[in-house]
Amino acid sequence: MVGFCGALRGDLLLLAWYFCSLLLVFCVELASAVWTYEQPSVQISDMISLKSRMQNYGLQRYQWLTHTWDSIQTQFQCCGVIYFTDWLEMTEMDTPPDSCCSNQYPGCAGHAHLHDLSDLHQEGCGPRVFSFVRGCGALQALRLLGVALGVAQIVAMALSLTLMWALSYERRDLTSDPPSDTPSDPPLTLEMEPLT
Repeated sequence: MVGFCGALRGDLLLLAWYFCSLLLVFCVELASAVWTYEQPSVQISDMISLKSRMQNYGLQRYQWLTHTWDSIQTQFQCCGVIYFTDWLEMTEMDTPPDSCCSNQYPGCAGHAHLHDLSDLHQEGCGPRVFSFVRGCGALQALRLLGVALGVAQIVAMALSLTLMWALSYERRDLTSDPPSDTPSDPPLTLEMEPLT
């Protein structure tokens, strides 16, 4: 709205305000995009949070969490957050859940834990879930939308700078060459006297 009013009225101050606010918003968006693109500390803190919630697995009031863990471990073919031993470190369980097994059946994790660890999914769910989220189509669409908005902001800033330059150039021409109120000198005419 500020840019529209500044362009309509030809007001340099409003256009400068519009440009500066667009530049500020663009810088904040760019900084947040760079920060979130590859931020391993966010992933690490999220994994620590996931590990701390493993203690509630199997409890009656956290059935939703138990179901979620089982679904994730089955769908992504993973076990624990980093490694399958997370279940033994973070809980009072003697074996990982049965959803960690390659071939699931009741008691498969206990059998695999005692006899053949290769029957358990070895990779943790944390890296697999994060890579799934990074490759998600909806997230890619949001990234493209962010890039499109950034390009639109750059174009708007360029147009506002161009308009500010044109207005200041026009005003400079008007102030450097003011119109005079005195009538201009009459044109020179040659008068010839007749020859005698």
